[in-house]
Formats: sequence, C-alpha cells, structure tokens
Amino acid sequence: MSIPAELEPQSELIKEFWKVKKGSKGQTAWKLLIGELEKIRAAYGLPVVGEQLELGINGKWQGVTLKNYEQFKPKAAAKEPEHRHPASRVFTAAKGFDDGPTTNPALEGLF
Repeated sequence: MSIPAELEPQSELIKEFWKVKKGSKGQTAWKLLIGELEKIRAAYGLPVVGEQLELGINGKWQGVTLKNYEQFKPKAAAKEPEHRHPASRVFTAAKGFDDGPTTNPALEGLF
C-alpha cells in the first residue's frame, strides 16, 4: 500500500488514520481512501486533507470522503450588518434619506 507523491506531505496522518479507522482495512478500502484524499486535495488543497485526516483520527471515522467534507464543511460566517447611528442618515429634498458615505470631511470618522 503506497502513498502517491501528491499526498506524501500528509503520509504520517494517513498512516495514523489507517491504524485507528473503523471498518474494512483491505486493499479496496485503501484505494478508496487514497482516491478520496486525492479528490479533496485537487478541489481544496493539501491543508484540507490534513484537517480531514486529523478529524477522522480524533473521531475514529470509517473513512474520509469528498462528499462528506462538502456536506459538513464549515459554513462561511454571515457578514453582520453595519450598525450606524440614526443621525448618520442625511435627508435631502432631492434624494430623501441618503445612506451613502458622508461627503463632509469633518464627519467622516464619526459615522
């Protein structure tokens, strides 16, 4: 059972995962694991492969797959709306309330 050159930097984690993983440890299971790790590396890079192997070791997963990573990967944090003071809104007869950036240089740092 050999580790491809692309995954060589993660070889220690791969070996450790293989020791603690649950389920089958045959030749077919090895090929599937390596294939899935190569898919993850191609799509998301080598650091994600390392993260997944570490999580798999700690959680004693049966396997690491691209499908599971994509299903359970951390969601990007939603950007919170900017909270501005109500007085930062400028009312003009032509435009009504203008929520754009202030054009008065004296007020730039306040709002």
